[in-house]
Amino acid sequence: MLLLSRYMANSELGQLSGIRELTLNDVTDLQVVAEILNDPVNAIHFTESAKGIEDLQQLVQNPNYHLLGAYNLDREIVGTLSVVDESRDVNTYLIEKTAIRSDIQNRGLGREMIEKGIKWAFETPTNQERMRKILVLWVQEDLPGWERMQAIVYQTGFLQVVREPDLVVKTIDGIEVEKPSARYHLRRERYEELSIKGKYRTI
Repeated sequence: MLLLSRYMANSELGQLSGIRELTLNDVTDLQVVAEILNDPVNAIHFTESAKGIEDLQQLVQNPNYHLLGAYNLDREIVGTLSVVDESRDVNTYLIEKTAIRSDIQNRGLGREMIEKGIKWAFETPTNQERMRKILVLWVQEDLPGWERMQAIVYQTGFLQVVREPDLVVKTIDGIEVEKPSARYHLRRERYEELSIKGKYRTI
C-alpha cells in the first residue's frame, strides 16, 4: 500500500478539514479510497466492496451514487463514505461503505466523518433536486469492531428500526457463517432538532 504509507507523512491526524464528492478526475484519491475499502480490517464489514479504481470510476459516473472522501488538515484522504439515492419513488437514502484508514482508527475520525456525511446528505439536493428525508444505514454485527460502529451510529442520531439475526452470509476461514445486521434510520426533522441542540460535535 504505497499510497497509504506516503499519505502518513507529515499529516495532522484526528481532525478533518472536510468532505467532498469525488469525480473521475480524482484519480489519486480514488486509488486511496480503493485501498481503504479493500483493507481487510474494513472490507469484512461490507457485503461487497469495490475491487479497484476501475470499479470506483464506474460508480462515480452514476448520478445517484455519491462517493465522498474525508480529508485531514493536509488535504489527504483518510476515510470515505457513500450516499446512495436508491429510488426516485422513495424517500430513503442509503449511507454505505463508511471506512477510515485502518492505521488511524479509534481517534474520533469515524464519528466526525459520519457527522459531516450526514450534513452533506441532508443539505445537498439529489439529482432530482429533492432534499433527502430519511437516511438509512446498516451495521453488520458480530464482526471485529462492530460495537464501535454501532456506538457512532447512535451518537450521530440514528435510531434502530429493525434487526435481522441471519441477514448476511460471511465466508470466514473458508466457512460460510450467517451474521446479524441492524437497520438504522435518521429522519431530517431529527437531524434538524439535534443540530439546533448542538448535539453534533463537528458540524
